[in-house]
Amino acid sequence: MRAGDLQPDRHVVATDATGNTGATGNTGATGNTGATGATGATSSTGATGATGSTGATGGTGTTGATGAAASCGMGELFLDSGMLFSGAVGGIISLTPFNFSNVVVLAWPMTPSILEVFGIGGSFDIPIDMDRTQPVTIVVHMLVDSILDIVGNQAKLGLSLDIVPNNGLVGSVPPAQNPIFFTSPDFTVIPAVPTLSLNYRQVEVSTTVNLSATTGTWAFITVDRVAPASNEYIGIVYLTTISVQYHRLC
Repeated sequence: MRAGDLQPDRHVVATDATGNTGATGNTGATGNTGATGATGATSSTGATGATGSTGATGGTGTTGATGAAASCGMGELFLDSGMLFSGAVGGIISLTPFNFSNVVVLAWPMTPSILEVFGIGGSFDIPIDMDRTQPVTIVVHMLVDSILDIVGNQAKLGLSLDIVPNNGLVGSVPPAQNPIFFTSPDFTVIPAVPTLSLNYRQVEVSTTVNLSATTGTWAFITVDRVAPASNEYIGIVYLTTISVQYHRLC
């Protein structure tokens, strides 16, 4: 066939119409979960909410231990030998301890308990600032001479303290109230040296007494010698002063 000749006929086949879509098949199995993604950025903190109402007050706790009582220091009164009295034979005597002077020291002789004993006493007012809830200390001052060859070296004091209110009875016959009786510890008596000299040894003995049950304002104190546990000093000791030492009220 030459150029320009007609091309042989081509048969055109018509397309059939599209059929209906078939039914959807069953869903396949779920695949594996994928990896977790990165955490997102933290958002800004929100504003603080309003404070809630205050709760009820809790119960009161156990009371703590009581603290130490306040102290206003110590007070003292004393009775010297000239303020004391006794029925002792011969009464108060004069001691001359100094060889450069004729000055004397007044004192009351106290004989040992094996002899007739005379109490020595004096009266005083209870100080208005005395704290009677605290023990009161009584200090008795005595002198011991330089006498030679005295048997024994122990002594002991017996004391009484009568405290009486206004219109109260002084004495020991009922309905009067008995005084408070108490004793000192045993104490050692050492004669002064040199032997048979003018010297005296000053001895002081302390003991305490409880006045918390007393209410009176007038007092009378007595001192004498009582028997120690053993080996009593049979010489004389000379009472010079009685000191009453107490805690002061604030």
